[in-house]
Amino acid sequence: MIKQYDLLNSCLRQLKSSKLPALKKLKIELLLIQTKQVLLKSVVESRVTGDAASEREFLGIYDSVRRVCSCYCEAETDLLIGHLEKVKEGLNQNSEAKRTSMWRGQKNSGRGLLNA
Repeated sequence: MIKQYDLLNSCLRQLKSSKLPALKKLKIELLLIQTKQVLLKSVVESRVTGDAASEREFLGIYDSVRRVCSCYCEAETDLLIGHLEKVKEGLNQNSEAKRTSMWRGQKNSGRGLLNA
């Protein structure tokens, strides 16, 4: 299993025992699960496996989740939610762009990570 996926699982464990407001907790949980789903796409998984920058990005997400779960701050929680949305969208967009360029017979020009 790739490190990014393991870090998202750790985030979900942290979230489970937190005292965050229910709606914030559900929103973060949903975004973490959706990001895990994107990571399961073979094109995304192959791009981020062993990518140190991607691993640092997800370690940062884990640290942010730990912080908001241990000491709730609405502003920081909202920033985390926004960041998770951007990471998920960035992974998804890169996946869609690569698939589209492959359909057109174009070669992928790099391992671009995230648009976040």
